[in-house]
Amino acid sequence: MATTEMTDDMVVQGARAAVRIALAKNKARGVSSVVYDRKTKTLYEIRSDGQRVPIRAECDGKRAEEA
Repeated sequence: MATTEMTDDMVVQGARAAVRIALAKNKARGVSSVVYDRKTKTLYEIRSDGQRVPIRAECDGKRAEEA
């Protein structure tokens, strides 16, 4: 039986698929998710209705008021 090694691309594709599934599950359950936008370097709360709300975080990691 031949086995193939997983490439970096395969691992990245699997991780992205897992994130998409987790976000879809949270949306279906009505639970908010938190995502990080690398381009804007901002945290966002994605609510079950699809609303994307920016979150301000302090340097010590504690959640601050919503922006």
